[in-house]
Amino acid sequence: MSIPCYIIEEHNEAFEVWLDAVRDGVMSKDRHTLLHFDDHSDMCVPSFESSINDLLFCKKTWESVAGAIGIATFIVPAIYLGIIDVVKWIKQDVSNVTHYQMYVCSLKNEGAMLMMGKLTNAIEEHVADTTLIPFVYSKTDEGNLLTKSMVTDHILLDIDLDYFSCIENPANVNPVVIEIMKSEYDEFNSNKHHPLIFLMNKIETRTKGGKYYYVLNDYSVKMTGNRKVSIEIIKERISHFKKTLLSLEVKPVLITVCRSRYSGYTPTDQWELIEEMVLEVLHEIYSIKENCLYV
Repeated sequence: MSIPCYIIEEHNEAFEVWLDAVRDGVMSKDRHTLLHFDDHSDMCVPSFESSINDLLFCKKTWESVAGAIGIATFIVPAIYLGIIDVVKWIKQDVSNVTHYQMYVCSLKNEGAMLMMGKLTNAIEEHVADTTLIPFVYSKTDEGNLLTKSMVTDHILLDIDLDYFSCIENPANVNPVVIEIMKSEYDEFNSNKHHPLIFLMNKIETRTKGGKYYYVLNDYSVKMTGNRKVSIEIIKERISHFKKTLLSLEVKPVLITVCRSRYSGYTPTDQWELIEEMVLEVLHEIYSIKENCLYV
């Protein structure tokens, strides 16, 4: 039987893939181990305007909470809903392997304001009267991952292309231009305490052809950081990745492959090649059925 493999643009879309897969019976609601190959943990905690307690059973709820799921906040609500109970974050060049017993809960069990912490700190963090949902969280590299046997067949394989080559600070290399009214242009330039000054890393105004603009994060020096690597290193990493999957000897129930091209974390001149090589590896190891429903 083919393994569904969803190619998504940005990582928050993985959460919707998981929800639909549970609702449609593609995978069970049993708690899964998430193998998260990514340059980022994506373990930030979202807050919702309304409860997500019935999200697995009510599609209408999704419409009211979807906007709160970001590219760094999609894993924690999946833990809260019981889809995931083990998170293994696999990252390049990890100097210190970590392993924690963690919890997720919501304020008054209402499913809106989520909270997360170490299980041993739950009483100190005043969540003793709240239902705690325990999970295991590890940060590791591929080498140390191989030393830990997979004790479950319920594996979600999640791959971000920026795992193989990454722009550390895409905001620095991708300025944003927003057209504004002249009144806003005048207000910004006359108010040295304008709120946007304190919300943005860098913001300025420009005018051209009788129109007015905000320009965000336009830096003269473009700093990509040191995590963008050469094609040769990418190929080496792909080879190691293939060996890792083969050594794990597990069959995922579902695979997500995230491009991260619009957010800018995967280099624009490399993402297509990386995706091609990753999919080639997945086809060699598993029988997969590619889906691009969320592109």
